[in-house]
Amino acid sequence: MSEIDWSDVAKEMRKSLSLPRKHASFFHWHKKDVMELHLCSLLVGNLEKNGESGFTKITEGGDPPDCIVSQSSVEFAIEVTELVVQESIEEQVKKNLAYVFGPEWTEPFLTKKLNTILAKKDNPKKKEKLRKKYGRYVLLIHTDESELDSESFKRLFKKDKLISTSLIDEAYVVFSYDPRLNEEPIIRIK
Repeated sequence: MSEIDWSDVAKEMRKSLSLPRKHASFFHWHKKDVMELHLCSLLVGNLEKNGESGFTKITEGGDPPDCIVSQSSVEFAIEVTELVVQESIEEQVKKNLAYVFGPEWTEPFLTKKLNTILAKKDNPKKKEKLRKKYGRYVLLIHTDESELDSESFKRLFKKDKLISTSLIDEAYVVFSYDPRLNEEPIIRIK
């Protein structure tokens, strides 16, 4: 598989400590493309763990998609986005707070946020061109919301409440590092 420069990843993570955004910032790095490649590699690792094989490389995709993955001589697309309460980020940065309490994560709130993301990411410019070029189009949603870990997400998530999509074939949510699991948990939602 493609060589990711892990020293570059570590350097970007260290640099990110100096950014003003502290709310939900685990995946908020100086270089967005390095962060996106890292997230795509996490997803590919998860797919391998769950029985898929033949992955040879991950490259930048040009947005959209953010990454292109080669698997058994076929390419598929991964679009990366974030699940976050934007108002909490703005309040934290504006007031220079260490932590901001946002709205409570409930099933309706989570469903609304996910459906908003799905609707937006399922309708990029040149959608038909993307559909023709990639037989598999994957959405990877990252989150570091402190009140929404993978276990609370599982309790709140209702797959049957998600909207249907015509471009996105699969969707996953990746959470920030969980020391209890010794990994960044990934949950398939579509």
